[in-house]
Amino acid sequence: MRVCYQALLDVFSKAEEEMVKEGGLTYGFDHAKNAFKKTVRHYHQEAKWCHVGYFPKFEEYMGVACLSAGMRMLSITSFVLMGNHVATKEAFEWTSKDPLILVAVSEIGRLGNDIVGHENERKRAHVPSAVECFMQQYGVPKEIAYESLQNRLTNAWKDMNQECLNTTAVPRRLLTNVYNFSCATNLLYEDYDGYTISSTRTKERITSILIDPIPV
Repeated sequence: MRVCYQALLDVFSKAEEEMVKEGGLTYGFDHAKNAFKKTVRHYHQEAKWCHVGYFPKFEEYMGVACLSAGMRMLSITSFVLMGNHVATKEAFEWTSKDPLILVAVSEIGRLGNDIVGHENERKRAHVPSAVECFMQQYGVPKEIAYESLQNRLTNAWKDMNQECLNTTAVPRRLLTNVYNFSCATNLLYEDYDGYTISSTRTKERITSILIDPIPV
């Protein structure tokens, strides 16, 4: 954990130095670092649960795992180099208030991952997923858990759409970033865990876009 933590803090520091050289304002880096630190703390909590075999309640799990999904951290970090006229100081302060759109993108990432990837994760040492936590707490089979979690995922998408349509607190370009992360997550976890098992369809899609694009 220390190795990846220090490496990513070094990336932040180098990017911040470059921005200072170019005369940019660096207030966004503190927010990005704090989001990254929060993500790592939640990684650590999951690791402790896994180590002692702890089975959290469903909402307890979601409180940790939605942050460890990394979507909130990625969204905030993506704002940093967008320019101070777009990613204003007020916009970063808005992110620290846990706006609904960041809650939604976190749930979309976590539930999308858990629904399609939990059975593969259980083949190795791993914290219980949303599916297992729901099944154990409510005493239901996985099919009922899938249905309930899919409904919650649908509601998160409704929140996402509502925020994109109605939020005026920050520029639309920032909201679009968050929305695009949600769409990318939806694509990765469409039928199976295309993030963990990335050598098949995920690799083909990236190749078709970046290496073998269709000529315009």
